[in-house]
Amino acid sequence: CWLVILKYDMVTPITLSDMGVLLGMRSRLIAAACLVGCVLAALGYAVVVQRSRRGGGGAPTPAATAASGFPVAVMDSAGRTVSFSKPPERVIVLYGYWAEVLYCLGVGDRIVGVGKDVRKVELLPEYIREKPSVGSVWRGLSWEAVLNLSPDLLVMGLWWGSFEPKEAEIVKKAGELGIPVLALGIPDSSKTGTRMPYENIRIIRVLGEVFGRREKAEELAKFLEEYYSRALEIAKKIPEGERKRVLVVYGSSIAGKYATGAISISYRGSAYAEAVELVNAHNVAFDYNFTTQYPKLDLEKLIAYFGEKTDILIVVDWDEERLSAAVEKVKSDPRWHEIKAVREGRVVGLLVASWKKGGAVLYGPRFVTGIYAFGHAIYPEYYPDWKPIYEEIIQRFYVGG
Repeated sequence: CWLVILKYDMVTPITLSDMGVLLGMRSRLIAAACLVGCVLAALGYAVVVQRSRRGGGGAPTPAATAASGFPVAVMDSAGRTVSFSKPPERVIVLYGYWAEVLYCLGVGDRIVGVGKDVRKVELLPEYIREKPSVGSVWRGLSWEAVLNLSPDLLVMGLWWGSFEPKEAEIVKKAGELGIPVLALGIPDSSKTGTRMPYENIRIIRVLGEVFGRREKAEELAKFLEEYYSRALEIAKKIPEGERKRVLVVYGSSIAGKYATGAISISYRGSAYAEAVELVNAHNVAFDYNFTTQYPKLDLEKLIAYFGEKTDILIVVDWDEERLSAAVEKVKSDPRWHEIKAVREGRVVGLLVASWKKGGAVLYGPRFVTGIYAFGHAIYPEYYPDWKPIYEEIIQRFYVGG
């Protein structure tokens, strides 16, 4: 019986009797045990040496994995080019829509901190919702909390197509601290070449690039793109004579603590406004030149602008109770009856809850539910109910995401 010890390229035979001497004449049982151990160790060492000489083998190191397909440079919704030498590993996400995308791409475990409202998103697992909160864009971030999490990426929103002062402040401060920022949301179309709601698909592909999850991102993007294309095909079938004129107003400006008398409407560039046009209705707000996606008008001016040209009035809100209160106020207030749609009983309330299960949205991985919700509200005879689409998205991309 021979014990073979491998060391580099040398092979030295040693008999068992020699081994016995070396072991101080211990029992044969102990010698046999040592023999087996030495053989296994020697074989393992030889394999390592051989693999090191070939320059590979075994599982790749984290660095090797990270380097695959990198560096990459992507454009965020603001038209900023952001470069990455490797996939981010410690991410702070300030909005639930983009946390949902990361979860669907299978990188939710890289989220180390969240914006305050992300914790409300019922479709996200607890391990994401329970991450430390760093505050919110509008009430201010705790930069101490941000730094304590040592992020290598901050994902924020962009809701006006350009940076509002508080958003710009975050980008500036993060830059000073050396934290890369991706601003995702309503795009600067002059730079991205896209508009909402299609920008959602581009964002999914961007995040797939950044996190090295291109295949998963493409699977999700193509799925959503298919439903998006179907919506466009349905829109083409609607006769010009049946085309509806629609106005979208925000329930939060009609009822509740934020109602100050000025009514917020959805204008060009916002997802709700664009969804109306996408399903082949006409957003009557587009007949005027406003300077913001969310113009505010008092009720008298609203009536003067849109009173006789609105076939359907859609009230949107993300709070169910407030939505009901806003719709009821519109229907019961005689002044609102000066608007044709209200007078003729064509007021529709749409719950567009980003954080509630079962809600239609126009951002993130569920954005097509919002398109079909608007389509069905305006043209129920043409567009199917959005709820089965919602269920398909959840089962395919959220369960175990």
